[in-house]
Amino acid sequence: MPDLSALKTISEEYKKYLGFEGSPVAVKLLTSTEELEAIEYQRRPIRKLNKNRAICQIMAQARFYGRILGAEEKYLNLCRMGADTYGFEVDDYAHVYTGKYFTTEEAARKAIEDLPKLERGKYHAMVVAPLESAPIEPDVVVFYGNATQIVKLINAYVYNKGERLSFSSGGDASVCCDPVVVPMQTGKPSLGIPCNGGRILSIPNETDIVFGIPFASLVEILDGIKFIFTRGGVRYPTAWQHIDWELQPPILYFLRPELAPKKE
Repeated sequence: MPDLSALKTISEEYKKYLGFEGSPVAVKLLTSTEELEAIEYQRRPIRKLNKNRAICQIMAQARFYGRILGAEEKYLNLCRMGADTYGFEVDDYAHVYTGKYFTTEEAARKAIEDLPKLERGKYHAMVVAPLESAPIEPDVVVFYGNATQIVKLINAYVYNKGERLSFSSGGDASVCCDPVVVPMQTGKPSLGIPCNGGRILSIPNETDIVFGIPFASLVEILDGIKFIFTRGGVRYPTAWQHIDWELQPPILYFLRPELAPKKE
């Protein structure tokens, strides 16, 4: 695994090859608030959240604002479903989804039970940061991008394995759970299709999806991107191939009307 001093270069290379908007987000779960208090960046304590926010919001702050931000679980329960997947303490919330996303409370509870969840009470705080300035070795790095960018990450994971990745979705907790909790549980990358809350609170478009990579796989996947790039595989953006194609109708006839078939 890379050390922290290499993360700036690694982040820059991911951006160079895939053109991501904002930074990849480093995410670290902490077992105690004491751990959080001990974390520093450039010999100064990191910024601490002191108001309630959803987990996806603080991840977006790291992505777009470049913030290195620590938070205790008591400030991360605004979205109870997201906090629940991290094993944080939350009030019962099935009623929030009953009659809105689910017809019955029973269906809502089944959806909540099926969510991937970290061990209850194991973690009590978290840190998010742009990958290039992570103050501590993250558990997972979350990438935001369009379908073409994300499929390149998938290509780069399977290039030396050939195995397919499997994903699941329930339509909720998809920015905080699917790209963070699942990789921590499985040791493999995981895709998330952002939920309505994630779109409203943290993603300023309707096309981004998210992809979480275990920190241990970060360099290997970057190697896969370089392998595909240097051997003529499809790059990002994919439209670059058109610059060397022979022009075809109708654009050919627009540019060279004398080549168009003569009308009878």
